[in-house]
Amino acid sequence: ALPQIVVPHAADQIHQAQGLARTGAGLHIPPKDVTVDRLAAALAALLPDLAPVRAHAAALRAELAALGGVPAAVAILEQVRGRV
Repeated sequence: ALPQIVVPHAADQIHQAQGLARTGAGLHIPPKDVTVDRLAAALAALLPDLAPVRAHAAALRAELAALGGVPAAVAILEQVRGRV
C-alpha cells in the first residue's frame, strides 16, 4: 500500500489517476501542470503524515483484490463469449 503521485500520459491513465486521487491513496498532477515546485509541493503534502494515505491505499488494494483479478476477468469474458 504505497502512496503515489501520478502524472498520467495517456487517456486511460488520466481517469485512473483521478480515481486514485479521489480515494485518498495518492495525488494526481496533470502533465501540463508538472513543475519542480508542483512536485515538491505534492511530496510535502504526502510526506509529513503518510498513515492516512497508506490506509487509503491499503483499502483500495483490498477492494481491488476482492474483485478477483485475472481469474474473475477471464470468467466474465467466457460468459460473454457464450452469449455471442
